[in-house]
Amino acid sequence: MSSSGDRFTDIELENKRLPACFGYITWKLLSLEDTMKELQDILQEINRFVKLAKKYFVDHLGQIYVADCGNNRVVRWCEGDEEGEAVVGGNGEGNQSNQLYSPTGLSFDNEENLYVADQGNRRIQKYEKNLN
Repeated sequence: MSSSGDRFTDIELENKRLPACFGYITWKLLSLEDTMKELQDILQEINRFVKLAKKYFVDHLGQIYVADCGNNRVVRWCEGDEEGEAVVGGNGEGNQSNQLYSPTGLSFDNEENLYVADQGNRRIQKYEKNLN
């Protein structure tokens, strides 16, 4: 309940219905598009963080790489950074070379090339050393 006395409820998207609420309520139904517009800033803030980290690796420079399964990307944190940056993936779920689908592992070879276990695509993806 909000400070003004309004009540809120979740829409059960899977069942395509609104749960019953009791009391006197003025309903304001929003389309999913309108709701997403209102929540865009919050969602972007949440996306800054890793969702379902499956594997991490620390390189010889102390940079931390995380297989971010929930966001279909590999994120790198450099020393002093407040947030990580996507170095591969992060372009939505998919099977293109710039996309991952549930990355669950990562490793580097002696030449500093990155290998990602891309579980959803059933492949090992190689990325050349130049990750900037």
